[in-house]
Amino acid sequence: MGTNSVYLMPFGSQLTAAEYAGRAKAVLMETGIISEPDEDGIFYNGKRSTEAFQREPGDDEYGFELGQIFSGPHFTVAPDEYVDAVFCPRCEANITEQWASAIQDEEGNRNEKDLREERVMCPKCGCGFRPDEVKGETVDKFYLTDRFVCFWNARWPKREWLADFDRRMECVHEVFEYGWT
Repeated sequence: MGTNSVYLMPFGSQLTAAEYAGRAKAVLMETGIISEPDEDGIFYNGKRSTEAFQREPGDDEYGFELGQIFSGPHFTVAPDEYVDAVFCPRCEANITEQWASAIQDEEGNRNEKDLREERVMCPKCGCGFRPDEVKGETVDKFYLTDRFVCFWNARWPKREWLADFDRRMECVHEVFEYGWT
């Protein structure tokens, strides 16, 4: 499978970010997809974790390696893994350093500030952009969000499972995959 993350990005949810996270955890645990999260909010495979994801011959008995339910209160950018490079959407200059400074601290940890207010300034053309408005080298689109569900090292969700999850969550989820080396 390689190293990847499969994101479920909710659209049209009428819940607060905290309510969304609580419901997502309850639905995923009730259906056996995840087990109880650890003290850092990371969850692992439940007894029926493979029921949510497409399977290929040779896959192991788990549906994913680990996962996360993110709920603000601040807005962050997804994907939040190892983004290779980002570029100015206006002049194509490499602005990876400026982007990284906007979204993380000196040690490389994600800031817990609201990224809706952050701007990435291009040193070449001088334009400023929100962190989700840049162009990624290996990312088709960034999302500015206060909530998502993410599974590491997972295959694409099964259509029927996703439809049931959408119904239970009372919103629609856009699925995207981000892979890195």
